[in-house]
Amino acid sequence: AFTLSGAAEAFYQWNFNAPSNGITAWRGFANRHATFSISNVMLDVQWDYEGVVGRVALQVGTTPSSYYLAEPGRSGAAGVNATSSELWKYVQQGFAGYRFPLLRGLLVQAGIFLSPIGPEGIAVRDNWNYSRSTLFFALPYYHTGARAALQLTGRWAVTAAAYNGWNSV
Repeated sequence: AFTLSGAAEAFYQWNFNAPSNGITAWRGFANRHATFSISNVMLDVQWDYEGVVGRVALQVGTTPSSYYLAEPGRSGAAGVNATSSELWKYVQQGFAGYRFPLLRGLLVQAGIFLSPIGPEGIAVRDNWNYSRSTLFFALPYYHTGARAALQLTGRWAVTAAAYNGWNSV
């Protein structure tokens, strides 16, 4: 009913051009020459208890800052807080939902979800196609909104979702 896990992503980068400022231009993630980096450390909590499901995955490192570069900044006003990439970059996923006893189970969830779009995803430990290429930098990383999934068989499900777009909490 309750699972606790985590992951760490680390690497060493060398740029054969040896840039004088130590920065590898036009790279979203591996952007520092001759550097060891702990790019992402993630702690993940999941639960599924009597139909109530959820997940909170918190992260820290240089990579989350890149993920949230496109997050729109919105200023605050009287009684309304500001929002920006600095506020959200520590959340990789955070959602809650309920599994209704309909057919094989209708699961309805709301929150921040990893994007199912593209050949790569940001959860490195689950990504068989890991590269962090320039193409990956142009893909959506996360979506915020609600989704519903209906299990058709043991292996097939259909999902419908309504999101804020992509990379926008």
